[in-house]
Amino acid sequence: MNKQRRAKISNVIIKLSAIAEELEAVYEEEESVYDNMPENLQGSQRYTDMETALEYMDDARDDLASAIENLMSVE
Repeated sequence: MNKQRRAKISNVIIKLSAIAEELEAVYEEEESVYDNMPENLQGSQRYTDMETALEYMDDARDDLASAIENLMSVE
């Protein structure tokens, strides 16, 4: 791989890392709200929706981490 393509991959890694940081912040905020949900709302549709969203965001975090790791192997 030439220097130019390595630089492009490096830029992609930087962008994905920034997205991963943004996603982490959103995840932590949602998790905090979820963890502090009053007992009377636990089991509600909103609670279930939050739980599902957290699971999807967690999967996305894992996927981003894998993508970054794979691209770093290419550099």
